[in-house]
Amino acid sequence: MALLDNISSVIANLFIENKNAILFFYCDDLNEIPRCRIRNISPQEYRSNLFSLMFERYVTKHGIQSVHDVTIRINAIDHCLFFHFISRDEHMDLIDEIKEDFAATYSK
Repeated sequence: MALLDNISSVIANLFIENKNAILFFYCDDLNEIPRCRIRNISPQEYRSNLFSLMFERYVTKHGIQSVHDVTIRINAIDHCLFFHFISRDEHMDLIDEIKEDFAATYSK
């Protein structure tokens, strides 16, 4: 877990240093994850769940309340796509617009 904590700290520092930043993450399926077969989930969903857990762990540990991880799940034709946006409270209106745009774009 030390490596994941270090990754979380690097990402958080980048976000903290840039007050208007909105971070975007796409959970890919480039490499298989052996645990996915056991849990019967896709690599994308596994990565999405892992990312959410890392985020929650970090904000809880540091007492952060005004930053949110918004997950967008798109049911594509042959698999689900998972996107994450990290945003401050003051940018949530923009995140809502992005969610609507993603839903409209990927539902076609």
